[in-house]
Parts: sequence; structure tokens; C-alpha cells
Amino acid sequence: MVFGGFGDYVDKKRITRQKALEDFKTTLEQQVNDIPYDQLREPPLSVIGPALDASKYYFEEEQIRAMFASVISASMDARVNSLVHPSFPTIIQQLSAIDAQNLKLFYPDRVLPLCEYYIRTIKSDEDARYPESAPYRIFCTNVFLANPELDSVGQGSVSIATLSRLGLISIDYSKGVTETNYEIFEQTAEYRDILAQCQENPQLQPYLQKGCAMPTPLGKNLCAICFGDHSSGE
Repeated sequence: MVFGGFGDYVDKKRITRQKALEDFKTTLEQQVNDIPYDQLREPPLSVIGPALDASKYYFEEEQIRAMFASVISASMDARVNSLVHPSFPTIIQQLSAIDAQNLKLFYPDRVLPLCEYYIRTIKSDEDARYPESAPYRIFCTNVFLANPELDSVGQGSVSIATLSRLGLISIDYSKGVTETNYEIFEQTAEYRDILAQCQENPQLQPYLQKGCAMPTPLGKNLCAICFGDHSSGE
């Protein structure tokens, strides 16, 4: 009963993967054909080998598949191959579709707002006078609302942490993004939950720490390769 429909499932997956493989080949051929003949170069094995090997596991992820194709074709293009780093295939295979979406939002060189939600505990008169030095706990970190496709604050937080861990973006909570309205961060269910907790306990105070994220040099190069227009060598 458990495995009765397994054969049909395998057949469907085989057809799906074959279609995805054909789409990958078509995309790669188109990108290579767009490279002027005098700019074609033999790709370094350190890039194309891992990229081809890793890409076979991601054919069904359209965005990730496209990123692998872009890295492979860019490694053959003299106009942009200096931007291609051997770590790109390994980095891409650690991205989810949501990670790829979020990374694209930073292209070409955007600084995007983040925030952290704190709950401070006011236990003394000194804490009341200087709440910034009062004990606190972080309720949510890396709250990122620039992508409307995110299902939850938690999903965005994990994605931003992943992009930071891979060295593609840097996070800074010492400053916010100028001319950015951070009030949108006060409208999430998580922040309303904090407000509810603080209303029940007068010792608790909500706090929203403004921050920002920006692409690193490595992240800028990967974005340029995967999301840029290479027709002019940019």
C-alpha cells in the first residue's frame, strides 16, 4: 500500500527532470551563442566542472538552474570571466529559490533595510532612566520585508542569515537606511506579539533596532554574473 504508486511517481519525476534538463541546455546554448565569437574563451575546469556536476541536482529549481547556466556561460566570456570565482558553484548549490530571489533584490548595489525586535526588561529606576542599558533579549533578528513572496518573517530571517554566512551580503545594525520608513516593520505579526507581551507586563518594553544589509564584493560579482546583462560586457 505504501509503495503501490511509487512507480508512477518515478516516471513522472523522470519526465519532469528530462524537461528541466532540456530547458537547462537551451538556456545555456542561448547564452553561449550570445557571446561574440572573438570573446569566447575556454572555461576553467575549476569553474565549469563543479558547476556542471552540481547543476544536475537543481534542474527542477528554475532560478537556481538559471544561475548555474549564467556562471558557466560567463566563464566562457572574456568580457566578464574575470568576475567568476571558483566558489560560485558551491555557493549556488547552497541557495534555495527564496535565497536567490532575495539576493537578486540587492542587484546591482542596493542597501536594503533590516531590523531586530528586542524586549527590554525594566527592573529598576536606573533602567527606567537609561532603557538602552537595561537587560534585553532579541525576539527576532534579520527581519527582512523587501521580498513580498516571503511566507513569514522567519523564512526571511533564515534566508538573510544564509546569504550572510555565504559571504554574499554584510549586515550592519549600527545604522539604518536613510530615507526609509521603518514603520512597516511595526506592522508584522511578530512585532504585534511583542506589543501584546509588553502590555501584559509593565516591566517589558518593545524596541526596534534599525539595520541594513548590502552586497559584499563577492556578492556583487555573483549578482553581476547571474542577474546582469552581459551583452555590453557589464
